[in-house]
Amino acid sequence: MNRLQLGFAAAGALLLGLELWLSHRGQPERFRRGRDGVLALLGLLGAWAYPNFGHAHFTNFIHPWDVYHYYVGAKYFPELGYEWLYDCSAVADAEAGLRAQTLKRYHTDLRTNVVVPSSFILEEPAPCKSRFGSEERWREFVSDVTFFRVRVGYDKWLWAQKDHGYNASPVWTLLGHALADTGPATQLKVTLLCWVDPLLLLLSAAAIWWAFGWRAAALSALFFGTNIPARYTWTGGAFLRHDWLFFLVLSIALLRKQRPALAGASVAYATLLRLFPGLLLVGPGLLLLARRRQAGTWDRELLRFGAGGIAGTAVLVGLSLLLNGGAANWTTFAVNTRKHAATPLTNHMGLRTLVSYRPDTIGAVLADGRQADPWAAWKQARLDKFAEARPLFFALLAGALVLLYAAVRAPGTEAWLAAALGTGFICPGAELTSYYYCFLAAFSLAAVKRREVGILLLLACVAWCIIDWAPYRWMSTWEDEKKVAMTGVALAVVVGSWFGFTRAGARWSLLPEPPGHALG
Repeated sequence: MNRLQLGFAAAGALLLGLELWLSHRGQPERFRRGRDGVLALLGLLGAWAYPNFGHAHFTNFIHPWDVYHYYVGAKYFPELGYEWLYDCSAVADAEAGLRAQTLKRYHTDLRTNVVVPSSFILEEPAPCKSRFGSEERWREFVSDVTFFRVRVGYDKWLWAQKDHGYNASPVWTLLGHALADTGPATQLKVTLLCWVDPLLLLLSAAAIWWAFGWRAAALSALFFGTNIPARYTWTGGAFLRHDWLFFLVLSIALLRKQRPALAGASVAYATLLRLFPGLLLVGPGLLLLARRRQAGTWDRELLRFGAGGIAGTAVLVGLSLLLNGGAANWTTFAVNTRKHAATPLTNHMGLRTLVSYRPDTIGAVLADGRQADPWAAWKQARLDKFAEARPLFFALLAGALVLLYAAVRAPGTEAWLAAALGTGFICPGAELTSYYYCFLAAFSLAAVKRREVGILLLLACVAWCIIDWAPYRWMSTWEDEKKVAMTGVALAVVVGSWFGFTRAGARWSLLPEPPGHALG
């Protein structure tokens, strides 16, 4: 699959490069029908490559490890909150006949994100069981945990208990809880819930086609399907893991269609689902300042966009306060988010990941399989190195803001383009697990104005495939080093694309598409 994805991405980059070369020679229509056909085919192949050409996880469609966290975490959120998932799962396993095995295992204490012996909760299970209110509710929890443990497999289940729990926002939990808390987990019910994400991805493609045309949809599909950091094995076949991406893409599409208030509400929903999509707002915010300086008045379209976001936020937060436990859940969510952000992961990507890297603190040096948490020393080293690099991090972040401002202030920049370019600020502005790097599918919409963006993104996919493949002996096969290298590629693409939209960069641009032949 890696080799096929590499080939599709390389073919797409070559195709877009050929189109730019033909435009430069004054022959933009040459081979146009054939080129369009190839792009459409590559878009379809890219989309189909994402679920491994229908093989999904090769043994099954759903991702039981991931669904366990979000299905059980959402369904029993009133009982478990953000801290009790693994504790109560250990008690449930013991009551299901696995007490001897559970006494010997470890799980993550979600209060501290430190790996601890599971025996401590079995010595006094009452605080856990009392949270469920009734024996019937507890028995249903035991049944649901057993459902997922059997499907994950016990060896992987031991590792699943060392993950980082349920971290969804109170707004996500509104829908997640409503869908999950409709009876015991069954194969049919869980499978149907996991089909929501493919539907949302199809709707995302439809929104792009509606607002930008089929060519933009094909490019984004090709990127999405060959994007190794966000490959299917991470969150494919999962439960509501791509809802934020749909609303992120939809917000840019709505801006393109001159519906700024709805666009603001859409990005508000995306932000309240996963927080980091809110960094998109940096692009329109900088454009608002640029237009104020240029025209001396506040831009009405961008003000309506902001008003829609404020209204959407008020409605969604209000619903979560009314239906989801009040303000206390937002307080615990904030605490949990800070704790989660302070826990380095081997699949993290972002500017923080890059500046924290040191050759002598990599997993190959510090990981110790003899420890309950083999990566404990590595995690502490990452935190220490980031503390040292904090001034550099903020200096680079400020530089990114300046460059993005230079990009959006160029004459003729539309609100939707500022939003698309703003999604790129997620890369330096947030440290994310790699599977969230599908957000660059929204960034690809900037290729409507400069096709170099599409070429750079597809070349990034080629580079990511090679980094993951590691065909040469000098290339690392350790996850943490791979993600650092992939981060460097992502930052180079975003910075290079932003520079292409600045006045200085426009002189070096390969040549914008002539009117009537834009990617959309």
